Amino acid sequence: MKLMSKFGILALTVTLFVMSCSTASKLKRGDKFYDKYSYNKAIDLYKKVAKKGDESVYRKIADSYRRIHAMDSAETWYSRVMNSTSKESVDMYYYAEVLKYNKKYEDADAWMKKYNSNVSADTRPSRKLEDPNYVKKLSEDKGEYLLKNLDINSEQSDFGPIFYKDSQIVFTSSREGVQPVVRRYNWNEKPFLDLYVAKMDTAGNLLDPDVLHHKYNSKFHEGLAAFNADYSEIYFSRNNYYNKNDVRGKDGSNNLQIYYAKIKDGEFQDEDFLPFNNDDFRTEHPALTADGKTLYFSSDRPGGKGGMDLYKSQRLSDGTWSEPINLGPEINTEGNEVFPFIHKTNVLYFASDGHLGLGGLDVYSAAISQKDRFSKITNLGFPINTSSDDFSYVIDDNLKNGYLSSNRPGGKGDDDIYSFVKLTTKYEVCGISKEKNTGERIPDAEISLLNDKGEILETKQSDSLANYCFEVDPETKYSIVGKKPRYFDGTKDFDTYKIENGQSMKVDVELERIPDIRLCGIVKDKVTGEMLEGVHVVLHDNMTDSEALNIKTGAGEFCKPITEKKIGDRLSYQVILEKEGYLGKKLTFNHEIKKPGVIRLEEYLDVDLDKLEIGTDIGKLIDINPIYFDLNKHDIRPDAAAELDKIVTVMNENPTIVIELGSHTDSRGSDEYNRALSDRRAKSSAAYIVSKGISKERIYGKGYGETQLVNHCKNGVKCSADDHQANRRTEFKIVKM
Repeated sequence: MKLMSKFGILALTVTLFVMSCSTASKLKRGDKFYDKYSYNKAIDLYKKVAKKGDESVYRKIADSYRRIHAMDSAETWYSRVMNSTSKESVDMYYYAEVLKYNKKYEDADAWMKKYNSNVSADTRPSRKLEDPNYVKKLSEDKGEYLLKNLDINSEQSDFGPIFYKDSQIVFTSSREGVQPVVRRYNWNEKPFLDLYVAKMDTAGNLLDPDVLHHKYNSKFHEGLAAFNADYSEIYFSRNNYYNKNDVRGKDGSNNLQIYYAKIKDGEFQDEDFLPFNNDDFRTEHPALTADGKTLYFSSDRPGGKGGMDLYKSQRLSDGTWSEPINLGPEINTEGNEVFPFIHKTNVLYFASDGHLGLGGLDVYSAAISQKDRFSKITNLGFPINTSSDDFSYVIDDNLKNGYLSSNRPGGKGDDDIYSFVKLTTKYEVCGISKEKNTGERIPDAEISLLNDKGEILETKQSDSLANYCFEVDPETKYSIVGKKPRYFDGTKDFDTYKIENGQSMKVDVELERIPDIRLCGIVKDKVTGEMLEGVHVVLHDNMTDSEALNIKTGAGEFCKPITEKKIGDRLSYQVILEKEGYLGKKLTFNHEIKKPGVIRLEEYLDVDLDKLEIGTDIGKLIDINPIYFDLNKHDIRPDAAAELDKIVTVMNENPTIVIELGSHTDSRGSDEYNRALSDRRAKSSAAYIVSKGISKERIYGKGYGETQLVNHCKNGVKCSADDHQANRRTEFKIVKM
């Protein structure tokens, strides 16, 4: 018995050892399949490990089901993860997303709140929890769309429709039959994706599709095409497979990249990949603007917000493409932003699982302003969006007909393509753009609809009769802004709280015509009256602290159109006039605009210039006040300093002139005393000017005493105080230029 017991224990030990090795082997093989995206095979092995009680595989099973969109099974296994000891914060997020996908919104919000309390840095929960009634609002069918599942859908995945020439569409499909040998993708064990084209018959029905181009459908994925306006260029996503070489990144993945080819006579030529592709990350889902100058795409390149982000690249003048620019946090989230489409009205449509939505990928729109900023992100709501994945939204130029991809229940395969007709909106605001004062209609004005935060929602032109219309939501505040060259912008605020179903509100916007106002002046020689050419005229706007005009006169006249002012507004300019050989001027001009027309500057200011010559007394040109000194003193008094500062200014503005500062006295007192005193005063005044930064080589003082009297009041002649005062003077004569 003891011997048998030992053998029994030994047998049990061996059995447990074999079972342990078997479990480890299954886990290792499961991980290998998981790392290669073979999720179905990984699930089979992980489940066998899970039966042995190993909780470590719960997360990988749940994640594998989520990645192949088996959401019921994903929910079951995430539930087990939540009850395990190994759950992490990110599991709460994915569990919430799976619950939302399965329309269990209250449970989804509860788990999203738990995730939000654990990971405050992630902005997605706050977006998704900001409105407790969002599900009800987004699920409401407003009757704006009529959807139809297309006959061309297969049992496999069909998605990514794009408009093609002659009413055709190009789309992506995993249907079989393209390659002689059907190869299957590890992720979901379905055939690789290829590009197909479907023509339309005279009744408007799409016919059975054919391969877009056999030569460029490789043995890996091709999909999501974009064309330029004349269909002479194609941009498309493909696995990194070039010249029959399978190129992989550092992690061993063959990432999708964007390829380019010219199309001539139906043939693809000069195939190449875009310069911003990289082996180590995905670059896919190209979308080209109507002018062909900007390419939008999705990528998980480093530096993004998280997951897949949307980027854009500009076509440069030499035909190459600029470095990609991330569209920023207005568009991108920590989740995935994919499948961009840019309408000719500058509205971006894209799919995301990071913004407020009904579950999975939802379709959103955002208008692009002139400064490349985005308006408020708008979820298109039901029936465009459901709790399933809804994506690849495109709409025609008239914003009437389009296509959508979705894996919602009731389809023919995995992903299906749906056509839609956008019906007339129930709420509309219409008006005209007109002149404020005359009521005259203003056609072809740029009219923008803004929300209450000042964000542009949509921009269009008023038609030839000045009419415009916008779709609006009820119980919402808006503004309409009108713009047109030669008019002041007009703004009209309104709200739709009283709008009724089916009604159209009337909201006009008034633009005021910019009046024909010009500020003109003629600069002349003050002595001869001759109009001066080449006068440098600068107008500095005192109200905006900016330069308003900087020109040289032709035949002495200058003009500035006043385009920013209305009747009744005020003008305030500093006027600077300069010409070589003439004394410059700085004047201040203040004026109230009372009527349209020309405002003549010379009617309000003396804009004539004094010519500078050898012997000219600068003091007389600038009306300098007498320079006073205390009795028998030569010290510079404050009142004298103020006058001398005027000379400093003139010399700074005319840096070539040399001045003799001459001081004169009356005849009272001895001749020698008067000469010595005047010389001290002249030199003291010159020294003051030098102390203000003027070179001593440009000014010197000289005292003349009573030797150059200007009247008859010489020695021995009785004169009045005023007559003697006329002889006491300081002159600032130009001696060199």
